[in-house]
Amino acid sequence: MTLLDRFKIWMGASLVVVGTAFTVSCGDDMTDDSYYTFTGEMLSDYLQNPEHDFTQFAEIVKRAGKMDLFSAYGTYTCLAPTDSAVSLFLEEHGYASVDDIPTEICDTIVCTSVFANGVYSTVDFSGITSTSAPNMLNNYLQVDEVMDDVDEYGDTIYTYRFNESGSIILQMANDSVENGMVHPVDEVIMASAGELPDLMAKDSTVSIYSLALRSCGIDRKLRLLKDPSWNWDEHVDRENLYHSDNHDNWCHVPEERRYGFIAFMVPDSIVREKLGLDATADNSTALEKLYEYAVSHYTDNLTKKYASTAEGMADLEDEHNPLNRMMCYHLLPFNTTREMLTTICTLDTRLVNPVEWYRTMDEMSTLKMETLKLRSTYDNSDTKMNDLFINRNYNDGTSETQKMRGARVSTMSGIKNAAANGRYFYIDDIIAYDDETKEKVFNTRIRVDLYNLFPELFSNNIRKQDTWTYYASTDKTKGIPGENFIFPIGYLDNVDMNADGDFIYQGARNWYWSYEGDEFNLRSDNNSYDITFRLPNVPTGTYQVRMGFCLIPSRGIGQFYLDGKPQGIPLDMRSNDDTWATKYGWKALSSYSASQSEEKEAMKKNLHNQGWYHGPLSVFSMAGSGHKDGQLSSKGDIFSNQHRTIRRVIASNYTLSEEKIHTMRIKSVLALGGAELMIDYIEIVPKSVYGVDTDGKGEDDY
Repeated sequence: MTLLDRFKIWMGASLVVVGTAFTVSCGDDMTDDSYYTFTGEMLSDYLQNPEHDFTQFAEIVKRAGKMDLFSAYGTYTCLAPTDSAVSLFLEEHGYASVDDIPTEICDTIVCTSVFANGVYSTVDFSGITSTSAPNMLNNYLQVDEVMDDVDEYGDTIYTYRFNESGSIILQMANDSVENGMVHPVDEVIMASAGELPDLMAKDSTVSIYSLALRSCGIDRKLRLLKDPSWNWDEHVDRENLYHSDNHDNWCHVPEERRYGFIAFMVPDSIVREKLGLDATADNSTALEKLYEYAVSHYTDNLTKKYASTAEGMADLEDEHNPLNRMMCYHLLPFNTTREMLTTICTLDTRLVNPVEWYRTMDEMSTLKMETLKLRSTYDNSDTKMNDLFINRNYNDGTSETQKMRGARVSTMSGIKNAAANGRYFYIDDIIAYDDETKEKVFNTRIRVDLYNLFPELFSNNIRKQDTWTYYASTDKTKGIPGENFIFPIGYLDNVDMNADGDFIYQGARNWYWSYEGDEFNLRSDNNSYDITFRLPNVPTGTYQVRMGFCLIPSRGIGQFYLDGKPQGIPLDMRSNDDTWATKYGWKALSSYSASQSEEKEAMKKNLHNQGWYHGPLSVFSMAGSGHKDGQLSSKGDIFSNQHRTIRRVIASNYTLSEEKIHTMRIKSVLALGGAELMIDYIEIVPKSVYGVDTDGKGEDDY
């Protein structure tokens, strides 16, 4: 449990912090100064108190217009530069006093130094390479553990340095104020670099890929920071206490609409080796070879063909140019940390690897992210536990002809690869949405948590991995904001919705009956919601489309459509008693088993014929203590063993084309009294997986 979690428990109606220790080195005995102090002041009072050492930083806060904010209740962690640290900053930048610092720079200094989403002590910075939450600029800070001192026993004491600039002064750290915590730092912490293309252009390690992005004009697409038209004040009246099942959730409207990007960059050395170029070949030659490589891999109807390399090289900015498409396939349209690209929340990692599917900036393509947890998917010579791969298809059950190694994502993080609007990672192979990828990687059940469809959830820090969150207070000035959100019309791209409907996101909790802990709900006070959103693109073929959700008596009834056409009868999500299981012949599966008895296999097929599938065997919800993420406890609920966590077939034998945008529409049939329709995850399953005959091997239960 993090300090933030403990803080929420201790705080109650008023914040009280007493006698909680923090550790600055392993194995040391606790000393008198290893305890949190409590000042009884608000953050604003603390910074302005002449007994402390922050008078110049307080003036910077005033000039940034943030002092009133820091006088209100909330949860702030401030990495406050001391007076000497500010004096050093003034000298280095040629300012005579704080009054000479431009207002916008004052704002950047303050927002870089403050986390407005929780209270973090020094122990929360231990063992990490970047902060687990963003600062007020919505950026994550690089964290380096550096030597501070040696104790009387000769053991090294470490402190924490941020963005290769300010370090925490341990002797003064962990001062608790009424609305947060203060850590003095010895330098003004520098903000992350400006825009992502500029940061990558400075890295000589990836000069060929940077040149390709510029030559294709893609770098201009990576400069968006924030939607200036989004005005929270116009939508704040949507914030409210919404009833969900047997509890109430306070739902927030996002305060900003920030953009973000992730780039997967192949180092020059790997590109040259892949293309057969020696060190004497210049980058323009490498660019031509990279274009030729793209031509050989993009042969579908979407890719514009050229009569010669010279013709193609002269039209790289065309979105159908093969090199343009391949470079866009290396880009994701959101910003988050490497750790957030997959999650173990609710997954039994003894049975499955965490896998996610994301649409790339090559609009009609999707890539697979997989973190290796199972020993059947990695070996000591090539891969190891926790390696992150793009487009990998490799385990004990995969035939040699279907295996694909994929590209490994580096572990680099922090200011070195993080810009104001995104970050980049090295990968060890060129990736492409080519025939080999489509045939090997996508010939599987594609399970997509709904949050993956909306990049805004990542770039605006709405999607989190804190799986022990508590319900947010109805008073926005208290508690931990941001756990549940309601999205006004226009906030999410590729979503159309009527004005009467509410589209609500409930943040990840490992004790929810929800895949990966979070869920979306449709509701309406007027018995009328109607939403349409874009589905992930998959290779052209015949598929079964399913929806995973949880049966609850307070749910509603909705009609589903694909590409505007109604699919079957309306789906009733209200059932939750044994009569539902009896009606359809549902029975629990055998726990942890990849195969079931003949009787249960027959039961499964009967269920499938009626359009239902058990919940996944590899997914569980926490139900009591004795639980840890990634491993089911004896008190957990396995989704396959309770009929309420079920999957419904929306359409079978349905043709999807990689050249078209496909949509799902959900329209209310019964939503009286705010009855919800839950949308948890979508499965898009090729016929090669679901369409086996009676003698064939059926789809696995994971």
